[in-house]
Amino acid sequence: MKSRVKGFQEWDQDKKDACHALLNQGIFYPLFLGRQREIYKLFHTMKPKTEAACLLSRKMGKSFTALLLAIEACTRKSGTICRHIFPTQKMSRDVVLPMLNELTAILPSNLMPSSVNRSEGTIRFANGSMICLGGVNPEAVENNRGSICELLILDEFGFADADWDALKYALYSVLYPQLTLSRDGKILFITTPSADPTHPFMTEILPPIISNKQYLTYNVYDSPFLNQEDIDAIIKRYGGVNSPDFRREYLCECFPDSSKVVCPEFSKEKHVIETVEAKPEWLTYMGVDLGLVDNSAFISAYWDHNRNKLVVVDEYFTRGKSLAQLAEVFTTQQDRLVPYMFDSDHIKSTVDVFEIAAFSLRKDHGLRFVRPIKHQVEDSIALLRKWLAEDKIEILPSCVNLVRELAFTEWDSRKTVNKDLARNNTGHGDGLMALCYLCWSVNTRYRPGFASTHQLADILGGY
Repeated sequence: MKSRVKGFQEWDQDKKDACHALLNQGIFYPLFLGRQREIYKLFHTMKPKTEAACLLSRKMGKSFTALLLAIEACTRKSGTICRHIFPTQKMSRDVVLPMLNELTAILPSNLMPSSVNRSEGTIRFANGSMICLGGVNPEAVENNRGSICELLILDEFGFADADWDALKYALYSVLYPQLTLSRDGKILFITTPSADPTHPFMTEILPPIISNKQYLTYNVYDSPFLNQEDIDAIIKRYGGVNSPDFRREYLCECFPDSSKVVCPEFSKEKHVIETVEAKPEWLTYMGVDLGLVDNSAFISAYWDHNRNKLVVVDEYFTRGKSLAQLAEVFTTQQDRLVPYMFDSDHIKSTVDVFEIAAFSLRKDHGLRFVRPIKHQVEDSIALLRKWLAEDKIEILPSCVNLVRELAFTEWDSRKTVNKDLARNNTGHGDGLMALCYLCWSVNTRYRPGFASTHQLADILGGY
């Protein structure tokens, strides 16, 4: 069987001996090729109890790289337990175990596993170390329980079941606790981008890892196993470099299907700005989509009458709060608009909530707001899409949830009449709809400091 280490079988004996000498010292660096060595360096510079992520193209040797890291950890220290976890238990066996045959051409015999048990999903070594294979699928997740783990590898996690509650249980109740007593425990996610941009790996797990700079991504052009001729053949097979499947699987791009997204006019590059200087001279607005057991979204903005732009400056997303708690959030979010506010009377809040709750918010909590004039969902979104197309909306980057919803929220494919937004693990487009209500409430013709639009028209010489 061909070795995944290019030309290893053709190395001269001196080179093989030098490689084996390093392997016997627990240094597997020579077995990593090209950009894989950057993964090796990232892994070995991680601090204990931290997470890293590698977003990799097909044909980058993801699982083989992960397996080598696990074997290195096992051979370095006796009694080490590593867990190599896949979306399903069966997948872990089907992917990893055949790779062990390839290792016979690479590793010295004393570093090879002493036993392999497919039914148990265990790879054992003579020094008492062990690699445990498993899956996060609900029917198999409990098999991953254990007392301690030094290395947790989550392979192809972008393709695990997208139920965030089930994945949180797998991570926080079954797997992560095993690193608590570990001195050097590390967590490595290694995957191709999910086909779903709202998958929990993309929305919940990856952002903080990127913020901590524990992240690498490489596409097919970085593969140590392919030349240009190989890549050209792949491109041809996929129908060109613009094929969505090629872009996702081989260029590591994560993007929505433009035929399904609700706001195809939205562009992060065009509509997300770096910062704005707070000046108390604008009309301020808040759009709210309230759900007591579901998500609630508060979107805050001002209308810049000099530039004819709506500038979204703040967001707040929450879930499962009582009316009293939501009323407190409402007041707090209004207060956060004060630096942009012409005066306290120039704020308009639009709240979508059922009638009984609206009555209670006004009577019991003293809130002042109007309720949106409801259209069909597609009609409600029409003004938002128009303003996005005309570049009339700017959003601060701190509004990460709203930006994600604008980029990725899709129509519910089951409804072709009276369209509705698709529900996913992050919600039901709650922030997007709150922004819609806000847009409809904006008075684009009024300028603060003038008594009426008629006075403004007179000063400007008429409309």
